[in-house]
Amino acid sequence: IGRFRISLGNGLYYAADDQFKSGTDDEGYAAVQTGVEVRHPLGFRIRDFTPDVGVSFIHYHFFPAAVFSRLGREPLEVSNQFEFGVTFGSAVPSKLWIFENPRLGVAYRFGDGLSGIRASFGFPF
Repeated sequence: IGRFRISLGNGLYYAADDQFKSGTDDEGYAAVQTGVEVRHPLGFRIRDFTPDVGVSFIHYHFFPAAVFSRLGREPLEVSNQFEFGVTFGSAVPSKLWIFENPRLGVAYRFGDGLSGIRASFGFPF
């Protein structure tokens, strides 16, 4: 839209812990990830490189809730997490050394008592 590029993305993930012992319960969960990123060129060039900046929002829904054990505390159940991030890259396809269309980003992820900072090298979701 104009000079803005809007990207939407979805993902479905599954993770499990299989202990290979009879009589043990498998621990597993699935997650649905939905995100949006809005990018805009910064308005200048460095040789053939046209830098841009992007902001993103991602929602993660875990089913069943992901359960994390904690030493000396009750397990932490995580059902929903949210992430706000920023990325820097190229407004037009480019190549940097061996990387096609390089992007660097950082995001803050939070929700259900669990938070953290995530670095991304490429598309944020």
